[in-house]
Amino acid sequence: MKIHSFVTEILFFSIISLFFVIPPLFVNAPSVQHIDFTFFSVQNFAHFVIAVFIFLFYKKLVENEEKFSTKFLKYSIYFVVIFILLFGNSFVCNFSAQKFLNSENSLVNSEVFVEIPQGFFDFLICIFNLLFAAFFEEVIYRFYIPFGIKHLLFRKFFYENQNKSYTVFEKSILLFIEIVAMLIFSFSHRYLGIFSVVNAAVAHLVLRFSFIRSKSLIPSTLAHFFYNFVSLMLGLA
Repeated sequence: MKIHSFVTEILFFSIISLFFVIPPLFVNAPSVQHIDFTFFSVQNFAHFVIAVFIFLFYKKLVENEEKFSTKFLKYSIYFVVIFILLFGNSFVCNFSAQKFLNSENSLVNSEVFVEIPQGFFDFLICIFNLLFAAFFEEVIYRFYIPFGIKHLLFRKFFYENQNKSYTVFEKSILLFIEIVAMLIFSFSHRYLGIFSVVNAAVAHLVLRFSFIRSKSLIPSTLAHFFYNFVSLMLGLA
């Protein structure tokens, strides 16, 4: 594997973190939110382009050399399992949120009103917006952040140990990195309330596990997209 300049890696990771990872952690939602996926989002498209660049730059780290037939079957299984788990988790979190929503100790930060697409072009734009957003989040949170932290903090340590079993200490470091990545993703949903944070945390674990096992972003991205689309149609977003 080609090892890029350490200084370049630090600069690149800092830029991605500064502009795309840190800002969502400090978003404060208004008391009432109106979300409309029927207008083409230039921001989502820009995020998609950046995600493609990041993925192409580092894709050799996770390339899967299996035959297409084997990958197709495995990806299909992962897609179905992820989709079911995401909806199960979402149902539990939405049910819990509704229980607290009517109490004096509501933990939901704001009311969210989502614009449902009505015509063909509305659906088409909505699909593009959701697909761009899903791919961006999968690349950033499931791929780049865990890899980037490991690459920067423990670069030499891990590359010298790629072909041997990890010790308990090494596994502890890897677990710490995974926890940090999960917390970053989950708390980027803080503006939607505590139940969205919990929902995002569990979803991250499911999607990240899929990526690690399948060595591909295809099943997690598709499951993420379809989950968001169906949730939108059902009014669960």
